Amino acid sequence: MVTYFVPKETIEESKLREKEIPFNPFNVDGTDGFLVSQDDIEKFLNAFNCSINNESGTGYDGIHHITVKFNESGAVSAGPPQPAEIVTWNGSDGLKKFFLDACKELSGSLGKKVRLYVPHGRPANGLDNEYFNIFVWSGSKINDKDATSSGPERMWDIPVSCRDSSDFIQSDGIPIITMEGDCVGELVKDNLYIFHDCCHNGTQEEINLFKRFLQEAQHIMKHGARGIEELREMYKDQYVKLCKNRFKARSQTAERTIKEEEDRLHQLKEKTVTSIRRLKEAQIIIAALKNGAGEEDAKYAQEFDKLFTDKIKKVTCTGNTISAFTNVLFCEDPRTRKLHEIGEFRITLDINTGRVLWNNLTRKVDAYESSMHAPHIFKSGEACMGNLSEVLPELIANYEFAAVISLTIQFVESCNTDDPAGYFVFLWPIKGESGNAYKTRVAAIRRKRSEGQRPHPSEDVVEEMEAEAEDDDE
Repeated sequence: MVTYFVPKETIEESKLREKEIPFNPFNVDGTDGFLVSQDDIEKFLNAFNCSINNESGTGYDGIHHITVKFNESGAVSAGPPQPAEIVTWNGSDGLKKFFLDACKELSGSLGKKVRLYVPHGRPANGLDNEYFNIFVWSGSKINDKDATSSGPERMWDIPVSCRDSSDFIQSDGIPIITMEGDCVGELVKDNLYIFHDCCHNGTQEEINLFKRFLQEAQHIMKHGARGIEELREMYKDQYVKLCKNRFKARSQTAERTIKEEEDRLHQLKEKTVTSIRRLKEAQIIIAALKNGAGEEDAKYAQEFDKLFTDKIKKVTCTGNTISAFTNVLFCEDPRTRKLHEIGEFRITLDINTGRVLWNNLTRKVDAYESSMHAPHIFKSGEACMGNLSEVLPELIANYEFAAVISLTIQFVESCNTDDPAGYFVFLWPIKGESGNAYKTRVAAIRRKRSEGQRPHPSEDVVEEMEAEAEDDDE
């Protein structure tokens, strides 16, 4: 709870006692004055016909320093009368101006000055003065049945931003009833009570809700409380609006369904056309195969013979796979023109899926990645094939296995040294290189890599690495 510090020069303590205003003497930063509790500040302001002119913090938690202006006479000149003013505010700072503007507009409509209070969940007694008084999140009567309400979700179809609990109920005034049927405030003479906190979150909905409360108050003051027939018409309008919105929503859903189904029918038509074409193509293939029946064995035997070249030493067929076993395959490093021995391979084709796997039967090398079968063939036996990834499945589908085997061998025998994987072809043995020489050269290369260097297989660097290897042997 906030306590207000009022400088002593503002009002004499004797006058506070005359008006029976509870206070306690206090000093803030060398300034004498008195403290007035939040519960009593409205009584203080009304007693001396003044309002808070400025409010600021102090070095004490919960104590606010205020200066006041007097509307008629006093230590501080009140200036010209204001059509509306905020006496106490305990809400979002962003809403303060909008609420004040709404009060000024109401003042012009009523021909009466307006004062706004925000007791912030505390009850407030009605004031009998020259003002139209508005109390936000307050009331003159508290529910004594220990049954608090969090407030409706909507008022006049406006979303309620803050639904903090409220204990206030209608007393002897005219109830403020929403189109949803909820009692959310009351008008007691020139005092408007709004039972719920509509100035907490700083939203546009809260501004709209506050203005609607003021509209309802004006309506009651001009025409009296809404009668049963008027409420019935209001609820009828809401019912019609609800039904129209429901009809509109169903209509939009139906239109969306029509569009979706039309699109689906179009897709089905396209699929039907595609299926008919595939059916006719299959029928043509069957007819062609039947016409050539009896010649398949000789044709496939010729295809099998085509598989054998000087680089293939064995071909096996198991289930849906064809495996070609190669002789030793070599790959030239275009940077050094040296041939590197990659090794013997088993190349496996799956004629159903089009998958190709390479398996180096001679060696696996830790190059771009560990245990690589070739510069561009990874540990799994799969390769980064580029354009070949589209060509090979098509050739397998057309039973051109000899062409597939030829291309897979060429893939092993060539490398792109601009590619991160192909760069390390020099980690495979050079053709004719002895085992010890290969191990020494690779060890020197790996030592440079461990030192953070990136070995390059230019002839000078290779000779340097070999010289280092010879120095190590000495």
